[in-house]
Amino acid sequence: FPSKTIRIGQKTYRIGKRAGSFPNAQATFIPNLFIAFPEEKQMIDAMQHLRNARYQNAAEAQADITTSQDVMLQGSHANQLKLYEAVVKSRIAESASVQSKAVNYDETMSIMGSFLFLGIIFGVTFILATLLILYYKQLSEGYADARRYTILQRVGLSLREVRATINSQLLMLFYLPLLVAGIHVGFALPFIQRIMILFGLPNWQFFLTVSLITLGIFAIIYVLMYKLTGNVYYRIVSRRQATSRS
Repeated sequence: FPSKTIRIGQKTYRIGKRAGSFPNAQATFIPNLFIAFPEEKQMIDAMQHLRNARYQNAAEAQADITTSQDVMLQGSHANQLKLYEAVVKSRIAESASVQSKAVNYDETMSIMGSFLFLGIIFGVTFILATLLILYYKQLSEGYADARRYTILQRVGLSLREVRATINSQLLMLFYLPLLVAGIHVGFALPFIQRIMILFGLPNWQFFLTVSLITLGIFAIIYVLMYKLTGNVYYRIVSRRQATSRS
C-alpha cells in the first residue's frame, strides 16, 4: 500500500508501520489488504463504515469479529495428535474451532497422496506409451530405410556418416516433444501457480524446483531411449548392408 494514510468512511487513519507478512494470512491470488488497529473500538468503527449495509450498530459488528489464538507445540507428531484429541474430547473450547497442524498435515498428506499416486500412474503410462510408439516407429522405418542406406554406402557414404544421419534424424524426433512440453509448462506456469495456491501450496520456488527436476527426469529417460533406439536402428541398417554384400 503506497499511501501514508488510508481513509475509511469519514475517518482518515495514518499508517504507522508496514509489515511484510501478516499472521494467519492464507496465500491467495486475490489481492488482500490487512489492517491492524491499536484499539478494538477503532477496528469496529472501521468495519461499520466498510459494511454499513450489513451492520446497523456496533454490536452487530462486534459479533462478526473472530479471535485467533496460536500455540506453538513441541514434541513428536503422535503426541501433538493426542493433545488435539484430548482438547476436543474435553470440550474446553466447545464454542470455538480448534485446529492442529499435525491433524492438518495428516489430512493434507492423505489427499495429496492420492493425487500423487494418480499422477505417477498417468505419468508412467503416458511416457511409456509415447516412448514405445517412437521406438517401434523407428524400428519399422529402419527396416524400410535399410535398402536406401545400403545404396548410399555403395556410392561412397561412410558408416560414420550413416551414424551421424541416423542420430540427427532421431534427435529431432525424441527431443522435439520434450522441448514443446517444456514450452507448454512455461506458458502454463501462472495458471498452475493459481491452482497450487487454491490447494494451499503457495511456495512458488519449491514448485518451480520440483517442475525442473521432473523435466530433468523425463529428459534423462528420453536420452536413454534415444541412445537405445539409435543403436538398434544402426544395427538394422548395418545388418542389411552385410546381408547385401554376402
